[in-house]
Amino acid sequence: MKHKIRNTVLENVTYLVLSSGFTQIINILCFFYISRNLGPFLFGTYQIVLSFVSMFTFLTFDGLNRYVIVKVIKNKEDAKRIIESVVGFKNLCSIISVIICIITLLFIQYDNQIKFYVIIFSFTLILGSLNGNINIIYQANEDFKPIAIINSLGTICRGLFSVLVLFLGYSVLQLLYVWLFVGITTLFLNYYYCKSNYLKFDLFNRLTNLVYNFNSGIFFTLLKFSNMASVRLNIIFLSLVENPSIVGIYALSSSIIERSLIVNDSISLSLFPNYAKYFTSNKKEIVKIFKDSLVISIPSVFFAMIFFYLSDYIILYLAGDKYEESITILEIFGAYLIIRSLIVPWSHSLQVTKNEGVDLLISFIKLITNLVLNIYFYPIYGLIGVVYSVTISNALSFLLTIFFVKVKLFTT
Repeated sequence: MKHKIRNTVLENVTYLVLSSGFTQIINILCFFYISRNLGPFLFGTYQIVLSFVSMFTFLTFDGLNRYVIVKVIKNKEDAKRIIESVVGFKNLCSIISVIICIITLLFIQYDNQIKFYVIIFSFTLILGSLNGNINIIYQANEDFKPIAIINSLGTICRGLFSVLVLFLGYSVLQLLYVWLFVGITTLFLNYYYCKSNYLKFDLFNRLTNLVYNFNSGIFFTLLKFSNMASVRLNIIFLSLVENPSIVGIYALSSSIIERSLIVNDSISLSLFPNYAKYFTSNKKEIVKIFKDSLVISIPSVFFAMIFFYLSDYIILYLAGDKYEESITILEIFGAYLIIRSLIVPWSHSLQVTKNEGVDLLISFIKLITNLVLNIYFYPIYGLIGVVYSVTISNALSFLLTIFFVKVKLFTT
């Protein structure tokens, strides 16, 4: 049984890593074309829109998916009822998230063009929520091939179409339309495959009474928000105190790091169901978490070394000399990249053992620390200070997570 679980995880990791690796090779080339073509100002504008909207994903209750995955794993014969009991609720939440996102614009000092872009892009919140509902089925059945294939195709098409619209002379607005088009297409493919191979359920099910206590789902939602916000918050912070060109310079390095974490995120996605099973067994060893942590960090160490030694070539030759200030930022970001990888199995250990509240507390400490350090470091060090802030706050989060895993799970 142990070998079967291990082989399943290895197979899922292989599919996700290989597909995401191939996808990112294409995507990173498209990304550099986009950043070079737009220049720091328009690229900064583009990143402000993406970051601002992403701050409202928590209102779609996407963290509820992990709670439902655990429920479906334990009650696969009742999967249809479990999923449909939350679909209506999540659909309503996604619509509310769009409305709140748009209303919030009234209180933010962005120019009207950026506000218009945000309104257009906010509808991706609904598409992301619907796709997340379908992915529950794949993850509960530990079949990551459709996630790998369909999501990879979506990412590749989004990159290539983005290059095409810029080549044809269009700009930021058309890039946002590409996101919407790919999101709709991916939703159709996901639903058709799921209906044909696993489970036919009503993706637009009406709002019904919830059949479970969703406290854990709310914890997962807030946890995802705090983790995402710790990355996106820096761009939002800069957008409020600087012009889009400065945001574009920082966002270039930040986006490169995010793309480097795709492999790490794929491993994390596959590891979560395995940890849910592992911690239901009687024998639990902290050495397993240490080993998994080190193994998961290998790709990030590799990328960090590349960024440290080759950042000048990466920035100047691929993005252009307008982004020269991004070179040092990318070099320092390597430490953050490694820390983000190391923490994954420790965080999973808390989440699958009903210690989501502890993990959430740590995440909010990280978020607040990041914000406070930004306010302190930015006037002194400029953009480098923002990188210092996110790295230090994540290091603190990592140490706190190890401490609480030891105390909560392995102290007799």
